[in-house]
Amino acid sequence: MKQKVVIRLSWQGNDQESRSKAVETAVSRPGVESATLQGDGRNQLEVVGEQIGAVTLTKLLREKLGQAELVSVGPATAAGNKDSAIAIAAAAATAAGAAATATATATAADN
Repeated sequence: MKQKVVIRLSWQGNDQESRSKAVETAVSRPGVESATLQGDGRNQLEVVGEQIGAVTLTKLLREKLGQAELVSVGPATAAGNKDSAIAIAAAAATAAGAAATATATATAADN
């Protein structure tokens, strides 16, 4: 399952070199599919991928750039659409309920 990690970075002024280093560092990690700078002042690094080591990535960015703060870790939603995330969660709950019903039916048939 894809996850989204948001890390707040701190740099002085409009330091393009630090911004580039932050993105390069993130995409060099295993499991990372994309990394973009977001927010006011482009100080939040949004990383999307599978099995991202959020704490490890934050520590690495802190070592390379100075200050980095882990803001959030959660599932990546399709195009940032909250309705899609709710629909996916509802579908997963429905599938889990159907699987439980099938298991109960199979167990009753065995007895």
